[in-house]
Amino acid sequence: MRRVARFFPVAAAAALLLLLASSASGANSRKPSARYASTAALVKDAKLAALVDALAKKGRVDDEYIGFAAQRSAVYAIYAKLARAASPALMLRLLRHRSAAVRLYAAEHVVKKLRSKTAQVYPLLADRSRITTQSGCTVATEAVGDALLQTFANHASDKQGAVLRALIRRAAADGRLPAPIRRSAKAFAKRL
Repeated sequence: MRRVARFFPVAAAAALLLLLASSASGANSRKPSARYASTAALVKDAKLAALVDALAKKGRVDDEYIGFAAQRSAVYAIYAKLARAASPALMLRLLRHRSAAVRLYAAEHVVKKLRSKTAQVYPLLADRSRITTQSGCTVATEAVGDALLQTFANHASDKQGAVLRALIRRAAADGRLPAPIRRSAKAFAKRL
């Protein structure tokens, strides 16, 4: 009994440290690395900066309509305002934003609206930052790269999907990408 009593505080402290370390690894709570930039560094227009900051504060990515009643998402509404007002160059700069939500919304925008620039989002397939997404009634926490690969696959059969199909095949063979992305890309590539 005495050994357990002495061991318990050490085990509790270790568990607490692990818990703190895992919660600090979240995409929006981690101190951003040098490869990501703040809103102020990327956006000069105050109104656009406010929209970007609002999107970053929400910290999630929603489809336009979510939930059982297919209500319009308040988070998506912020993105829609940003997408209407932002230039293509700004959307490309936002791929380097410190918020995983902003990066993913910007990447999805490039894939859907700026097809000639789609190759510029490829490096985000390696982004393992965790983000909460909602599509319809389905809520998930996934890596930015996983969500982006799903966007590639969803639009690969579009009229201009040749670039996306090529990127999926490239991802399947790219040893620099995390193994889960390569496996998913291989599965998608088989269906193309």
